[in-house]
Amino acid sequence: EEEVLTALGDPRLIARTIVTTEGNSEKETEQSSDPYGEEADEEAPSVRMLPIKHPRIAAVVGIGIVFLILLLLFKALVVFAPFLFVLAIVYMVFHFLQK
Repeated sequence: EEEVLTALGDPRLIARTIVTTEGNSEKETEQSSDPYGEEADEEAPSVRMLPIKHPRIAAVVGIGIVFLILLLLFKALVVFAPFLFVLAIVYMVFHFLQK
């Protein structure tokens, strides 16, 4: 076991070699032109994200959408609350009468 570990070498070196080899094989299989007009960075993640030119505006729009969804849910609750209240009373009466 010790001989094999000595022959293989440092695990970090093996991992770095695997990562480098995978990166080179991916570059060979990709097209030479980048669809976004940017060169691929070796340290960049493998998942490409769309560029956001104005992140603050995107954050405000996202918060606005969440606020509107919550507002619609609250409106629906207000509209259906009387019906739910009546149904709860009817259920309690039937439940009480069954005992």
